[in-house]
Amino acid sequence: MTDAATTTGRVLATALLARLPDLEPTEQRARLQVLDDVEDAVATEAALGLLEAMDDATGVLAGMAAARVLRWRGTADQAERLRAAVDRLPSFRGLRDWRTDARAALAALDALARGGCRCASVHATNTAPGGPLFTVEDTRRGDYRSESDVRCTACGAGWRVTRDDSYHYPVFGWSRSG
Repeated sequence: MTDAATTTGRVLATALLARLPDLEPTEQRARLQVLDDVEDAVATEAALGLLEAMDDATGVLAGMAAARVLRWRGTADQAERLRAAVDRLPSFRGLRDWRTDARAALAALDALARGGCRCASVHATNTAPGGPLFTVEDTRRGDYRSESDVRCTACGAGWRVTRDDSYHYPVFGWSRSG
């Protein structure tokens, strides 16, 4: 990562943290969209900065956005910084612990650090097959359950993903397929 990207990412994180607590959720989402609009090195540095400085006033939307950026765009050399941040993240009330998103990002970066692909981390966190890494090849639906065959666009690995909608929020399960 270049010094300019690091500096720009840190400035962006500071600016986001200064403004987010006073904004409504819709405005927070719009403000956090900037993470998707900047180069990877700047976005991931800003995301790490958000998670490292996160407190109860920051809000869950910022944490989830930062985790999403790191999961899909982070690099193996950022795993230790993320690991240290994950251990200090605040919890927020809700049915689902938002820190699952940060753990998913950490699992993805750990997979990269081991020389594997990000897709190797999905079964560990049982999250949705979102992001740029997967293409859906086939889906079968039932009343409260669906099953999809997805393929990793980076390494070609196939996965079978079950989605159970019978709880308060979707629950996912992953297994390797052909």
